[in-house]
Amino acid sequence: MKVQQPPTRSSSRSVGLRVGLPILLLLQVTGRVPAQGTVLWQAGGAGFDSFGASLANLGDVDADGVPDFVIGAPQAATLGVNAGSARVVSGATGSALLTVIGAGPGDRFGASVAATGDLDGDGVADFIVGASEEGSPPGTGYARVLSGATGALLFVLPGSLPGEKFGWSTAGPGDLDADGIPDLLVGAPQAFLSGPGGAVAFSGANGSVLLNLSGAAVADWFGYALAAAGDADGDGVPDLLVGAPFADPPGILSGGRAYLLSGANGAPLLTLDGATSQERFGASVAATADLDGDAVTDLLVGAPRYPSGNGPGRARVFSVTSGASLFTLGGTLPNGGFGTSVGPAGDVNADGMDDVLVGGLEDFGFSAGGECRVFSGVGGVPLMSLVSSLSQFGAAVAGAGDLNADGYGDFLVGAPALPPPYYGAGWVRAFSFDGIPPGSTLYGSGCPGSGGITPEIRALGLPTSAVGSPAFGILLSRALGGTTAVLVVGFSFQAWGTIPLPLDLGPLGAPGCALFASADMLLPTSTGGSGPGSGTASVPLPIPPNSTLVGSIVHFQWYVADPGPLVVPGAMSQALQILTF
Repeated sequence: MKVQQPPTRSSSRSVGLRVGLPILLLLQVTGRVPAQGTVLWQAGGAGFDSFGASLANLGDVDADGVPDFVIGAPQAATLGVNAGSARVVSGATGSALLTVIGAGPGDRFGASVAATGDLDGDGVADFIVGASEEGSPPGTGYARVLSGATGALLFVLPGSLPGEKFGWSTAGPGDLDADGIPDLLVGAPQAFLSGPGGAVAFSGANGSVLLNLSGAAVADWFGYALAAAGDADGDGVPDLLVGAPFADPPGILSGGRAYLLSGANGAPLLTLDGATSQERFGASVAATADLDGDAVTDLLVGAPRYPSGNGPGRARVFSVTSGASLFTLGGTLPNGGFGTSVGPAGDVNADGMDDVLVGGLEDFGFSAGGECRVFSGVGGVPLMSLVSSLSQFGAAVAGAGDLNADGYGDFLVGAPALPPPYYGAGWVRAFSFDGIPPGSTLYGSGCPGSGGITPEIRALGLPTSAVGSPAFGILLSRALGGTTAVLVVGFSFQAWGTIPLPLDLGPLGAPGCALFASADMLLPTSTGGSGPGSGTASVPLPIPPNSTLVGSIVHFQWYVADPGPLVVPGAMSQALQILTF
């Protein structure tokens, strides 16, 4: 049997790990811990583009089986300074599929972007792009509705009032008028002469006005943030979620509000209020999956200046049925901004429940830091935490679906500024829950199980496997769902005691399978999912802050009982050598 041998620093170091390994494995081998993610791809802007200021999941527009995305760059100098642009990128590679540019200098086309669904009947989802600063004087704004297949203009939605910032926010709420074509929602947060702000729902068939919505009081900035809310009231019509971050709840100056409104007639269904003055509750809004089991989507609202205008910020998830807060989500940066962006994440940790995304900016300017955190839809437990000291990281976030077919949901984060010499070029990165740490190696060969699918092994707690990483662990994907899996942990790839490796497991009832890692420890678990290729599992293995483990090597391999319930026959992943440093 031909074997791909992994690189090792020294055989003595691997053997010497026997002292430290039990500490590494047995401190915390149950429960979930926050991971740090792996970059799948990065797409970037140029000059002062602010690429990544807005982004949205379009679905699969190029028919490669992977979701694609539209990304706004409102300061791109396409037809003059700050004309702006919007780019559709491949979810598989991040490469550009098409680019649409603003109409003229100062438009800031790309200030907002949203998926609309298929408006022109070609089977491909279309999109809307806002340009909030167009006009003379600046700030009237417009929005363009564009083909997801070609970028061709379907129609233009013009602002009507100077300074209203029409196009600051956009959303695709679904079919409001029951004509079989999805409709459109555009925010103008300074509408009515810097008054309460507004939002307009338009027909996706011809751009005619369906609903005119307005804030309650002067300077509310109603329409600052928009989202589709699903059918919250059960009338068969999708509803609307609108943020007004400068509204004044009773006794709370500029605490902010979020409104759930009927998509049928604009009537208020639910009003959610900020808790402290100046917290800007409603600066970001999104609908989540049903997190409380009432069969209705729930709501996610950001308050990036909580508490009292100068705090770290937060986001909250609310039940649509009761209006009660389900859980509160906090960041780790001290200077405010957490909750600048929010969105549904999809099922990032493959536990069967959709999760949520929250982004935050520590401050403003090209040198601003930021973060993005993923929280479990079960109780709001942190799953992943990504922090950057530069680039306005976290200004925009979006769930991405499973871009790399590993069984775990992925997500996008926008960072529309970069440090000198790039300044505001901006970038967007696609992150995965798992990957292979630097210095580590996949080796050997797995053997397929049901459906001819070979299980895959990866690590979480990335980007490194450094000593002292509390988030490290080993993941299994593409396995048979609903069965037993065993994580083999070994000190060697050369021999298991006196038995040379690899070891052919055919005589033991697993034909075609081989053991590549010495079976010094066996950690059984169960796979989630159901059916061939849908099974996932994880074993958290926090790495202790013990300097004697630096340079240590550990070998891992998954064995999956397939078809079960007996241990054999089975399927196996490749082996994974992990180097700690």
